[in-house]
Amino acid sequence: MPNQVLCNGRLRYRREECRTFLKNPSGPNWRALALHSHCPAAPGKNVPAQKDPETAKRFASLKERLTVPTSENLRLAVIEGDALVDSFLKRAGYEGEHMADRLSQLSAGEVPALERLWDAHRLRNNIVHTPGAAISSHEARAAMKAYEDFLKELGAL
Repeated sequence: MPNQVLCNGRLRYRREECRTFLKNPSGPNWRALALHSHCPAAPGKNVPAQKDPETAKRFASLKERLTVPTSENLRLAVIEGDALVDSFLKRAGYEGEHMADRLSQLSAGEVPALERLWDAHRLRNNIVHTPGAAISSHEARAAMKAYEDFLKELGAL
């Protein structure tokens, strides 16, 4: 039916139901609302619940870097993975000058991978701000896993 829409995993029959849901969010997944043209998307409150092929493609190419674990590949994979997550957060409407500002709008109750994402972001900051900073293959893989889990939890992958 053309009047039916899928919003937050529930079939809704009227646009008003989506508006009501946005005004009175409940449950741990309320941020994962599907953004539709009929939904009044509130910036910083909604994350696209549909898979993003461009994000998936970029992430797959980042994981390829880990197959050749040179120091440069490991560093670049973490830096670019962090940038990919930040780009996703910006497109989802999270505001702030830095990625940390956008991440602070989330809670671990809403996104279980959040603490590991913070660790990965700190690792990225260490790489970028400390000349000659070396990271292990284990650290890079842990950071990439955190990025992947975060993007999966928010529906991008």
